[in-house]
Amino acid sequence: MARSVGTTARDNAVFLGNLPFADTNFCVRIAAIILLLAGAARAGGNDLQLWRLGHPDPLPCTICDGSPGDFAEPGSPGAQARFHRMASTLGLAFAPPFQEPAATTGQAGFEVGLGSSQAFLHIGTESWPTVDTQMMAVSADVRWAVVEGLETAPDVALRVWGTRVIGAQDLDLTMAGADALVSRSFGVAGMMKVQPYGSVGLALIDVESAAVDFKPGVEDPARPGIDDQVFHRIKLLDNRFWRAGAGARLLVGSVVVGVEGAVAWGTNPVQEGPGVATNFGRLWSLAGRFGASF
Repeated sequence: MARSVGTTARDNAVFLGNLPFADTNFCVRIAAIILLLAGAARAGGNDLQLWRLGHPDPLPCTICDGSPGDFAEPGSPGAQARFHRMASTLGLAFAPPFQEPAATTGQAGFEVGLGSSQAFLHIGTESWPTVDTQMMAVSADVRWAVVEGLETAPDVALRVWGTRVIGAQDLDLTMAGADALVSRSFGVAGMMKVQPYGSVGLALIDVESAAVDFKPGVEDPARPGIDDQVFHRIKLLDNRFWRAGAGARLLVGSVVVGVEGAVAWGTNPVQEGPGVATNFGRLWSLAGRFGASF
């Protein structure tokens, strides 16, 4: 489901579930599993190893084992920027694709299916501290079909969504966003339908870290937390990315097959405060869906 990370990486997420209610399509996608590998190193599951990014602020010790005369260690240059790049890329990888037309299935209709989303992560190994990491995301979205069923106009829908990543002990990662979708349905030979669609929207990513042990191999018995530190928080409204996508679905009888490509991009400050550094991020993704519509 994944491949080794050098300057690029790849993730695989699976979203299950699609239950419409009247004219509003409410989807709860669970069991979004991402498997990430970095290099040939091995470690326990759910291990992000954030200490490999470097500590953003000075530490009061260098050896940090209680040795006399130990002196302070300055902050690692670029550590906060690496944390921002890693967390933002991971957040965008978990953002849910559309994989649906703008029109609803109607009051009595429903659709079930399986989807797979692959994100192509172009990020250096110095900013990707993952070793055999497994994480899960729980996502929910609400969709409103503003315009549907008109012969002279395409269908239009609006969506708001939220996603939270779990399974990473040292990372608190939450995403939210909104999209607009335009789609059209065409009959082909009286036996099938083709539904092309396009979307544009905004993704917001909120990131916090727990206290990270930046000297995991040693410990000062008298001051066991002296080498612990947190990364600076990246707030939701300060970390914004545009998202655009296009896709198509093929309906043959009740069988649904779909494919979607998307890109997200944005330039954001790596932390709060005036005059701070910024990071530009861009993520391409590809999604597929197979299901049945009734």
